[in-house]
Amino acid sequence: MAFEPSAQTFSLLVKNIELNLLSNNVWPLCLALFDRSVLDALNLSHTYASSAFNILGGDVNCLGEKIDVSFRQMVTAFSIDNFVKLFDPPLPNHIKIDVDSTELQILEGAQELLKNEGVKSILVEAYLGPGYSDANEIKIKGLLENFGFKASFCKDNLKSANIIFVR
Repeated sequence: MAFEPSAQTFSLLVKNIELNLLSNNVWPLCLALFDRSVLDALNLSHTYASSAFNILGGDVNCLGEKIDVSFRQMVTAFSIDNFVKLFDPPLPNHIKIDVDSTELQILEGAQELLKNEGVKSILVEAYLGPGYSDANEIKIKGLLENFGFKASFCKDNLKSANIIFVR
């Protein structure tokens, strides 16, 4: 499954799945993941596909800066645990979280899934900067360590890092 709330970016996701002949393997869903299930505004900093710093229900980005909202798109958001309870999808072995600002909330909404030993790895892209993310990164690591995950790889490009947690 691939979750993407932004309408513009979702169209690219679907096209990518089509071009790679993966429609039998990847289920694209135009919705957000969060710590709770809610209908809320996805505040877009830009309206082009793949734009960064789009924030669900807020207007402060992962740098701690208020964004200039160019468009508000209403989206349906689910906690991962509620999504699993409602729709009973196949459970993942590997999870990738690449969002701007709500990594921790998504993980907090996935605590039942994180208990499942079938989940072997989680890749989290997190901003590595002063203040905001230092505390956020510590909370993410702490939460995942509570479920038996350990950081095993970190590729740092000075502004963000892809951190892979494994059991």
